[in-house]
Amino acid sequence: LNNSKNGLAVHNSTNSVFAGIALNSTLDGILLNNSNANTVIGLSLQKNGRNGLGIEKSFSNRVRTFEVRKNANDGIFLNESLNNSVVLCPVVEGNSKNGVHLVLSNDNVIANPQQFGIVGNISLNNRHGILLDNSSHNIIGPYNIINNSLGGIKLVDSPQNILGSFIIPQINVHFVIPGGKDVICDGSEKAIVLNRGSGIEILASDDNLALYNFIWQNKGNAAHGIRSDISLDNDYIFNNIIKNENSGFFLIQAHDSYLYLNDAQLQKTGIELGGSENNTIEFNAVTNNTIDGISFVASKGNNAEVNLVCYNTQNDFNSDGDPNTGDLNKCDNVVNWSDRGKTGCTFSCSQIDINFPIAS
Repeated sequence: LNNSKNGLAVHNSTNSVFAGIALNSTLDGILLNNSNANTVIGLSLQKNGRNGLGIEKSFSNRVRTFEVRKNANDGIFLNESLNNSVVLCPVVEGNSKNGVHLVLSNDNVIANPQQFGIVGNISLNNRHGILLDNSSHNIIGPYNIINNSLGGIKLVDSPQNILGSFIIPQINVHFVIPGGKDVICDGSEKAIVLNRGSGIEILASDDNLALYNFIWQNKGNAAHGIRSDISLDNDYIFNNIIKNENSGFFLIQAHDSYLYLNDAQLQKTGIELGGSENNTIEFNAVTNNTIDGISFVASKGNNAEVNLVCYNTQNDFNSDGDPNTGDLNKCDNVVNWSDRGKTGCTFSCSQIDINFPIAS
């Protein structure tokens, strides 16, 4: 489809099947508007004047894309749309704005189950790999998000989303594209790497889950593995592996959030809390960071238990003196930190204790 407006425009349609290749359209490659319960296959959505795929005020559609490249706005754009399933296979890359962008869209599933394709190719950039704006109850993952110019995933005023690679454990998608090439997407990849900006940024958004992500070498002065900003409550950050340029986990004005079973190493600071209260930090491995393992700045009422915080260059725990609590941690060098009943940590880094649950 090579059209002066939209390559394929679907209006007020229900229970239909559409498939096409859309190149160089003035507006969207494929547009769904007020259309529900359709199946749409976009084999190649490239160089369109607005979005590769636009879904407007549409519900319960099943969308499968193959290549979404070099569109003038977003690769995939959802606006006021609910309960859609979008599988990206294998690539969304080089779009002038974002790879995937949701606005006022809830209860959608955005997945990229594949072996080698990515949201934001290592050689071509989107701005953000995935951007959610005022959108909630979405499931995002699995994915590879690589080399985007502003960051991997960003949430703005978007509560109660799930960001992770295990959510849809095994979606198998098989395409046969023109020319006979087979593409099998098997859900095996799950990385957020080499972005300019934070791997995951959660801004003014509560009750989100970020879990089972591998976040590595995201760069820039404001780049952190997972960054939470501005009065964030009840976020659950679980079982992520982070190796970044600045902080692994950077929580600003975060309240009542939970960091559990994460691995933060080989960056400046493993876990950094600023102006944050009543957060729980448990069963994390925070090692070999060049400044601090866990740092508390103007933060109080936080609790850290059973963490391995060792071999960090300056301090394992560093607190500015506000009241925080902890117990059963393993560390050596501390500033203003005491586990219950003991100056410093309960265990030293060299101490071998078969009951300590995290291996040194």
